[in-house]
Amino acid sequence: MQSFTLRIEQTGSGLVCITSPEIKSLFVADETLDGALQAVPGLVKALTRQEGQAARGGEEPAE
Repeated sequence: MQSFTLRIEQTGSGLVCITSPEIKSLFVADETLDGALQAVPGLVKALTRQEGQAARGGEEPAE
């Protein structure tokens, strides 16, 4: 299992935003901290699956 850092900030408009320096495409915004945190696991799974597919698609087949 990979570890990563979550940055949690509250905007001036009251939204809670979550980002991660290790997962550049991770961005979650919600009206509540609970709502934002609940969205993180599913989004991380989708992003890591997408990155894995991109990495495999970019490899040259062995001859």
